[in-house]
Amino acid sequence: MGAPWFKRLFNSHAMAKMQIGGIKEEEAKELHDKFVMSDSEIVFTLGIPSGVTVGDNPTAKVSGIKGFTAKAYKDDKTLVIKLRKDERAKVYRWQEMVNKVKAVDTSKVSIDISGLSVSNDANPGSKISINGTASAMYDFATSFTEKFYLHSEQHNSHRELGPGHENSSERCYWTFAGVQDPAGLDEAAPKDKPNLISYTFNVTAPESDPVKPRPDKDRPRVNTDRIDGKDRIETAIDISGKHYKSANTVIVVRNDLFPDSMTASVLAKLKDAPILLNPTNKLDPRVGAEIKRLGASEVIIVGGQNSISEKVREELRVYDADKNVERIAGHDRYGTSEMVARRVVGITGKKNKAVVASGEVFPDALAVGTYASREGYPILLVRKDLVPTQITKAIKDLEIKNTYIAGGYNTISKSTELKLPGVLERMAGKTRYETAIAIARSKFADSKEAYIASGEEFADALAISPMSGKYNRPTLLVKSKAGQNKIVSDYVYFKNINRITAIGGYRYIPNDVLKELVN
Repeated sequence: MGAPWFKRLFNSHAMAKMQIGGIKEEEAKELHDKFVMSDSEIVFTLGIPSGVTVGDNPTAKVSGIKGFTAKAYKDDKTLVIKLRKDERAKVYRWQEMVNKVKAVDTSKVSIDISGLSVSNDANPGSKISINGTASAMYDFATSFTEKFYLHSEQHNSHRELGPGHENSSERCYWTFAGVQDPAGLDEAAPKDKPNLISYTFNVTAPESDPVKPRPDKDRPRVNTDRIDGKDRIETAIDISGKHYKSANTVIVVRNDLFPDSMTASVLAKLKDAPILLNPTNKLDPRVGAEIKRLGASEVIIVGGQNSISEKVREELRVYDADKNVERIAGHDRYGTSEMVARRVVGITGKKNKAVVASGEVFPDALAVGTYASREGYPILLVRKDLVPTQITKAIKDLEIKNTYIAGGYNTISKSTELKLPGVLERMAGKTRYETAIAIARSKFADSKEAYIASGEEFADALAISPMSGKYNRPTLLVKSKAGQNKIVSDYVYFKNINRITAIGGYRYIPNDVLKELVN
């Protein structure tokens, strides 16, 4: 980025003021010694094309120039970068300001932007173009004294109005549009749009991880621990015991089937409630004992009567303060997803965003539940080739403007994606395990701790999901056989994860698998 033309403009403005026809030498000196203030800003507005993902916290760093700060933020499908002068509203003599401007070297200015990546659904061999515009302003005011007043009938720039007008200021506000230098012109840029900033690149096949490992001797030790019980019900209770001394609310879901319970994680995080697993037709005494230990006064069932029966609901009334155990359920898993989403938005207010996952398989919804829980976004379940009517209605009623998709085209097709509002990103891999890694890379890139859960059964990943959202840790899915989790061990290694916590017993996460992830 360079701007030598600005110096010419600034100097010509100064010269024009100093060389007014008929001005006396002493008057010229007075103008020369006037006081000035200035402010400036450059704004780059870049469209985010399909195939490019921008993280939630993009950053920008300026180099090659001092006294400026760059900031980046995402606004819907636009990335905005602002370069602003640090020093504002500071008074200088005019000649000092002229000298400061002359001294600025813009020949090697660059802005580095972090937080962009090629999304997993971009096709290798294709080309992607990022287009945008650059605009700028320079605000420049002068005054005969160090006090500045705005232009008005009482205060203007004419000294001849007499005493009391010495501090009147004159203000120039210049606006500019940037063009791309011919030396860096994008060959794919439209020839009829000279003010369009354009960058085109080729998509290559993804690497396993672009981060180079540090030498082994410098690597931190990876600590491991495990939360498990004799069965999945006890594992969920152990998670509750480890993280809650007490809780006002508990969420109860069915222990052996996943459909109704997949979207419960966000509600549990918002209510700061543990998720407890229970059989369909009888209250497990261990669950009742844990609710009593927590001192909970509110019990919420997620799922219909085929998930948690009315008999169990009656047994749970004794723990509920108003004896009216809330049940959140719909006609099917998609209806339950709708009702949980409405409950979530009722707590958070309309954030206008949602996470979409398959309702036909469990892993993607559970892996992305960590991100949805952290952000407070409802999880909406869809079929591979259909957006159910309940979900369409929820999207309309809850004013969902943007969505994130978890899972590849084998679980949520392109045609279904086109029916969803404002898809910001598809986090996906070839398998459920790669999808969990894709979610971790995109939404938990800075986390040095992770939970490990089985990708072969749903219960443990569900029970830990509110905690993973609360503590900003991804949930990675693994296979139960050693030697089959290279993508996960690579992630742990290359991202320098220093703690992994296994959720569940040795049947699904044997010690051999943990050792493999660490070593």
